[in-house]
Amino acid sequence: DKNTAMQVLSPYRSMYENELSSNNSSLVIKLNYGETSLLFTGDIEHEVEEMLLENGADLEADVLKAAHHGSDSSSIEGFIDSVNPAAVIISVGRNSFGHPSAEVLKRFEDRGIPVYRTDMDGAVTVRSNGRTIKLLKHIRQDGDIWSYDYN
Repeated sequence: DKNTAMQVLSPYRSMYENELSSNNSSLVIKLNYGETSLLFTGDIEHEVEEMLLENGADLEADVLKAAHHGSDSSSIEGFIDSVNPAAVIISVGRNSFGHPSAEVLKRFEDRGIPVYRTDMDGAVTVRSNGRTIKLLKHIRQDGDIWSYDYN
């Protein structure tokens, strides 16, 4: 509709001059709805974050879906500062890779950005009316799913 726009920021053709890892070939999509925006970063690593910064991509977003499950190969400081999110979602489960990285979590904490983690908060739902955004945590307790509404 006229209030919704989606922009693919990466990958783009000139990026393929260099061989990209499968992680760095992930789609990076910015979704704008009214006055709100979300940035979805797939599994990109710092190389693509740096390319996006160098190319002057419009990264600013209200909510950032952190790249690569919060891996220390992503979420460099300049990228976080350019996005300047009000909240971050990390999609992560039990893993042997150490995701999310304590260093990445500290980067968000140092900036006062709340982090919503699917391993701790269950499913995270984002709702917007085009002016405001609400994040809902869906946590399973005693066999039931409970929703918690956070602004």
